[in-house]
Amino acid sequence: MEHNFESSEVKTEITFTNELTFSSFEADKLRNEKKQFLFEHLKDFLSTNERFKGKEVSVTFTSKGYSSFVCVLETEGGKSVLKIPIVSQRKGEGDFLRAWESVGVLVPQVLEEGEFGEYPYILLSYVDAPTLKEVYGSREKLLDEGGYQEMGRILRKMHEAHGEGFGKLEDGKARYETFGEMLEGEPYTTKFQFLEEHNLWKEQYGTFEEILGTLRNFVGNGKESSYCHNDFDPANLFATEPFTVFDPGPAMNHPYVDLAMAIVSGVSFLGEKAADELKAGYFNEGEEINEEALFAAMALVSWIKFYRWQRIERFDRIKNTQDYFGKLKS
Repeated sequence: MEHNFESSEVKTEITFTNELTFSSFEADKLRNEKKQFLFEHLKDFLSTNERFKGKEVSVTFTSKGYSSFVCVLETEGGKSVLKIPIVSQRKGEGDFLRAWESVGVLVPQVLEEGEFGEYPYILLSYVDAPTLKEVYGSREKLLDEGGYQEMGRILRKMHEAHGEGFGKLEDGKARYETFGEMLEGEPYTTKFQFLEEHNLWKEQYGTFEEILGTLRNFVGNGKESSYCHNDFDPANLFATEPFTVFDPGPAMNHPYVDLAMAIVSGVSFLGEKAADELKAGYFNEGEEINEEALFAAMALVSWIKFYRWQRIERFDRIKNTQDYFGKLKS
């Protein structure tokens, strides 16, 4: 469904309950500009959308997700969540949520997808529950009470949703046919060079060629992949029973890479125990783990994470991850 923001003859009453927040980091200047543009056109969008046209709509902006413009929309009929990606204007979230639902994972219901001007949008059912991060108060408490093991089990179930190709979806298909093509097509070289220039990557972790070579050998040239979340974190899981998965950075990939992303995120906050608990939940007892390939996957995703964390001054998260890598490679 495409909206051109033409004027509507039916009056739509829109109330904002809070103010939209912006990042204070210079690195997020473009993101802030995109959020401001979407805010300025939100009234036009709601006034022309058949679901909201002519109704009283209450809008509450959320702070969840730096990669998207997100708000809760409430009418007499109930609440829904409008999400508009502002990083790469990526599409396909609905496909991923439906794929995970098909293998038994709890996700928000996809109500509508379309275009907000030049931006894709998705409208989701409202989940009346706090995130795991919010309900436990800290990642440490969630870790101590077994939450990270449960996260590992859910992520393994999500990876049962298989597809073909690698990378983000373009016109319903993954951008690259094989894993090797994705490694060559994505800007990993640029990210790695940034880490070297800022002395963030240590020789003991492995060279750029060694890391990519290990992954190429492990994944091979097959086309089969899994629907991957790419940001599997307590902030992106609602505290329902079972947990509800939301807010993916949808891309097709090898399961080890998605698990590695979750491990690096967990380790950056909590250290080694987070990695151990995620792996204990993800892998079955006695299942063989290719530790070399898993480390290479963690190295690959850390190039992306370190690049971001350095630019927003999250030096503590970089150091925690470096300490973990150093222990694995000592």
